[in-house]
Amino acid sequence: MGCGVLLPHSLTGSYLCFNELHINLPDYPGKFLDTLGNELFSDLLNCNRQFLDLFPFYMNGSLLKYNLLISDTRPDPQNPHQIVNNADPILDLMELSGFSLLFSEFHKDCKIWKSVRKIWDEFLYGDEGEATFGELSKITVLRSIIKLKKEILANTQREILRNRWRQEAEEFICSKVEMERINRGGLGVGPLQPQHPKPLVRIFAIRHSSIGGINIFSDFYLYYFPENLEGSSRKEKDRKINKTNLRERVISEN
Repeated sequence: MGCGVLLPHSLTGSYLCFNELHINLPDYPGKFLDTLGNELFSDLLNCNRQFLDLFPFYMNGSLLKYNLLISDTRPDPQNPHQIVNNADPILDLMELSGFSLLFSEFHKDCKIWKSVRKIWDEFLYGDEGEATFGELSKITVLRSIIKLKKEILANTQREILRNRWRQEAEEFICSKVEMERINRGGLGVGPLQPQHPKPLVRIFAIRHSSIGGINIFSDFYLYYFPENLEGSSRKEKDRKINKTNLRERVISEN
């Protein structure tokens, strides 16, 4: 599926998400986002620069789809599964965003992650769409979604897709990263170790590492944001909170 085909449909998909569809119509915007998300994931694996052009439309469509879902559903604090189901577009978006950092480091192409990070920065820092998540700050909502997702086992169709992305990412990296046994001198030869300059890639190259794009996005992007963005910097936030397990593993690998 080429860029020339996807780009106009991306614009259409983002536009459709603004509008409530007739109850009897299929979820065309949702199906479109599924297709575009899979295409973008494939672009990450293959370091296709089409990703840079299309990701902004995917993010826009995902946020709008989330707004549509929460506006159509009466919130029920006693039903966390409903909340997670409504948040599926945001979870997909964070999953793909985290993988953009992983594959940016794998392919040694910093433009991939820089582009994604810039778009998120503009969304979280900028004035545009400030009321997207109602009265709660965007950071609070994103972290709450991740926390709730960890606390419940919601085997939604979207979660099945995200698991497939994780499996494909693991298989791809494991097939590309060379493994070598390190000679430990008098201790003999050690276990096979992945050989790659980036510690995040080395960790992911170990099969069954149980790491997904959401983990990466949370630990290496949201980690730096204070709840209230005014008057605080990412550096200050770095001093305030404890490091997560994934961050500790990456730091120990350096």
